[in-house]
Amino acid sequence: MSAINDTLFRPSAICPTPDDRERFLDMSRRMIRTQNVLFVSMLLLLVPGVVATYKPLAAAVGLVTVAVQAVLSRLATRFPRPELTFAASMVIALAGMTAAIVLAGREHSGDLAILIWPAVTVYTRVPKRIAHAFTALTAGLMVTVQLAFDPHAVAAHPLAPCAILVALLSTGLIAAAVRESDIRHRRESILDELTGLLNRNALGTRIAELRAQSRLADGGIGLILADLDHFKAVNDRHGHGRGDAVLRAVSERMGGCLRAYDSLYRIGGEELAVLVPGAGQDELAELAERLRAAVASEPLAGLEVTISIGAARSRPDAELAWSELFHAADRALYRAKASGRDRVEIEP
Repeated sequence: MSAINDTLFRPSAICPTPDDRERFLDMSRRMIRTQNVLFVSMLLLLVPGVVATYKPLAAAVGLVTVAVQAVLSRLATRFPRPELTFAASMVIALAGMTAAIVLAGREHSGDLAILIWPAVTVYTRVPKRIAHAFTALTAGLMVTVQLAFDPHAVAAHPLAPCAILVALLSTGLIAAAVRESDIRHRRESILDELTGLLNRNALGTRIAELRAQSRLADGGIGLILADLDHFKAVNDRHGHGRGDAVLRAVSERMGGCLRAYDSLYRIGGEELAVLVPGAGQDELAELAERLRAAVASEPLAGLEVTISIGAARSRPDAELAWSELFHAADRALYRAKASGRDRVEIEP
């Protein structure tokens, strides 16, 4: 992958694919109001008690931790890899709150239950295996600070620490189940049922991400629009079942020509779209021709099939203007159709 494309999407353990990053950003936006309510509630309900009960240093550590967490949560989406900022904020929250509780000498008071908050928050944003690891870290801290400072208190009243661990585990598992359900429903809403490709809804989400990332990158975004030639005649002569088989076969053939960071969408009927991040004009034209030739190279679903292609590229030094890019590629596609089909036209 080129440096430009690496800037457009830089994977991480939390978001290994663009789809994971899109979901993370969407969840972050949805959580803003909830986080605001949470921080205000903490301010109103916890701060008076912390100031009155905790030692000055412990109170300061706790309040600074909450403030840092609030700021990082608000700023996370401004970074190229926002999930890493989020992860850092959760580690800071866990470490800072634990330190405040230990400095106040309240590790046996039930105050450790506040650590359930960062653990559950992690479950809403990151893959299950990472959330499980964070929960295990949280449980380990809870047990360690209690045993390290007063193991006799734990032995005398084992139900209290066990109850907190059960609460941590149960809320984490519930949050994980909710996240998995959300992912499944999102997947169903962004996939085309016939071809298994991403659909127009997914394209809109991807464009929003590319628009934000184009401010950080110096490479343009290429768009290829492909339309099956005489597809109505296929349905009329051979039936819709054969037409569906042709669509699936074309999708598979085109998908096999793409790079790992290109994405293929069915945006309606017999029209397909390919997003090509960081492609130069020559590279875009070469890929478009390769797609056209691959479809025409041999029969698909028992029929000779061709496609017409229009392609355009956004300016590399400007923020992505999606409507202009789409209309430019659509104009090129119209020229390809008008010029006899089974050809590629590139918008200059």
